[in-house]
Amino acid sequence: MPTVTGAQIPVIDASQGNKELTHNEAMVQIGTFFSGVLSASVTDPPSEPVNGNAYLVPDDATGVWTGMDQKIALYFFGYRFIDPFPGVLIYVADLGQWWTYNGSSWGAYNPGAGVIGPGSSVSGNIPAFNGTGGDSLQDSGKAFSTDGTLSSDSDDKIPTEKAVKTYVDALVAAQDSMVFKGAIDCSANPNYPAADAGHVYKVSVAGKIGGASGPNVQAGDTLYCITDSSASGDHATVGANWVIVQVNIDGAVIGPASSTDGGLALFDGTTGKLVKGDGLTVSNDDFLQRKAGAWANRTPAQVAADLQALIQAPRIQAVTSSATVTPTFSDDMVKITAQAAALALANPTGTAVPGAGLVIRIKDNGTARAISYDTQYRAIGVTLPTTTVINKTLYLGCIWNADDTKLDVVAVAQEA
Repeated sequence: MPTVTGAQIPVIDASQGNKELTHNEAMVQIGTFFSGVLSASVTDPPSEPVNGNAYLVPDDATGVWTGMDQKIALYFFGYRFIDPFPGVLIYVADLGQWWTYNGSSWGAYNPGAGVIGPGSSVSGNIPAFNGTGGDSLQDSGKAFSTDGTLSSDSDDKIPTEKAVKTYVDALVAAQDSMVFKGAIDCSANPNYPAADAGHVYKVSVAGKIGGASGPNVQAGDTLYCITDSSASGDHATVGANWVIVQVNIDGAVIGPASSTDGGLALFDGTTGKLVKGDGLTVSNDDFLQRKAGAWANRTPAQVAADLQALIQAPRIQAVTSSATVTPTFSDDMVKITAQAAALALANPTGTAVPGAGLVIRIKDNGTARAISYDTQYRAIGVTLPTTTVINKTLYLGCIWNADDTKLDVVAVAQEA
């Protein structure tokens, strides 16, 4: 039976009989090339084949396909095997690809600069290369997005240039960068303007900001809004939303229009910001003293007289007849009167200052009384008296010797 070269499709000879058989055989083969094959990877023939189904027989096929590697297995009331020829194209259904035969094996069709798309895709999705051959595309699963908020936070959305610009513009606006908004004349004590965080104003004329109860501002001061959507209002209402940077630091002291050379400066009032001069000066070697609610220039003699009046009177420990008397370092004198028994002077108590002086005065009640001394009493150049003289005053002058822990008695005086 004659055939067409390459495709090996049978042709009808003019002299042959049963021409319809040749015609039918040719139609079956032609239909196979148009209809394609179901698979190129099935190695075992289907147990219940369907007329018209075709397969590319892979290597190592089994059953009736054994030894038919690379052929087209067409089932039509039994299998018939069609030899492929170089350049033939056939559609492989389970791969969704066109395959071609190169004379020894089948492979995906690569038209050169062209690419092969997938069998299906999601409308609007972006295609992506499948593999590294550059000849096959797949559905990337990703789509362009025009959402300027990027709210989906998805790896499957690719924002457009406009969406990116919208997002970046909003992000920059939210950074509250400082924006100079203009000058404010505060001579009429205006309210704070409506503003957002980062808005900056410059004071052009001094006055108050935020109404008559607002803070003083000077020309050149800067007002910074620190809160978004801050409404216009007085200082009590929206003042916390603003920061005032002063040209002169608030609290700077303001002096009088003129002053006396060398005169003293005094605060004027209670604000702590005003200073006055009342012409008061202090002469050399004199003192500045507060007298009767006013400051005055005072000479050393005047100050000495005032201090003398303030000097504390001697501190006296008064004792009336006690068998034991314990002096304290917090007193300057121990005065013992009407002593009616033998007297024992105990060691002093309290916090002693080196060199501190102490005077002990003793007088009996008309009968001589014995006197004894504790361990810290030490006579220096004198003899410690051991008895009183009837109705006569006796003085002992003492100095505390911290180095020796002794109360040195350096003077004894007896009334004649």
